[in-house]
Amino acid sequence: MFEGEKYLKIAIKQAQIALQKGEMPVGAVFILKNYPSNGDVFITKAHNKTAGQNSNLAHAEILAINKMCKKLGINNFYGLDATIFTTLEPCLMCYGFIGLSKISQIIFGVRNEKFGFLNNVKTLGPLPQYNTHYLYGFCESQITKLMGSFFEKNRER
Repeated sequence: MFEGEKYLKIAIKQAQIALQKGEMPVGAVFILKNYPSNGDVFITKAHNKTAGQNSNLAHAEILAINKMCKKLGINNFYGLDATIFTTLEPCLMCYGFIGLSKISQIIFGVRNEKFGFLNNVKTLGPLPQYNTHYLYGFCESQITKLMGSFFEKNRER
């Protein structure tokens, strides 16, 4: 098990909360290590709330990052050890927000072939101002099961 899997498991719990509320089951955990160089780890977490807040901006990634900004009173994480963990590959909007926030790493569970940023970045080309690295392919069966539950429920409506 890699070190970040514990944060993905927290993100999965957030996704489960979203599913219980009828939201797309996406959860995110944002961690900031060694800020301000004293070894502390700051953690925020969130789940999708687009339906509950009636806002297409209420994606889990954006909510988790905004919580950290408010918590610490800063608006970007340039030069800091910042990682966002999310259950599903971020959309292009969230990827843009992550990049503008100067977050160094994205770790996500499963790809989102239709709406994820990777296919769009391949088309647009890499954005040089974003120095964001990504890893994926963790906790896939658990996340895929959550997503399947959501789409199964929504097909019945």
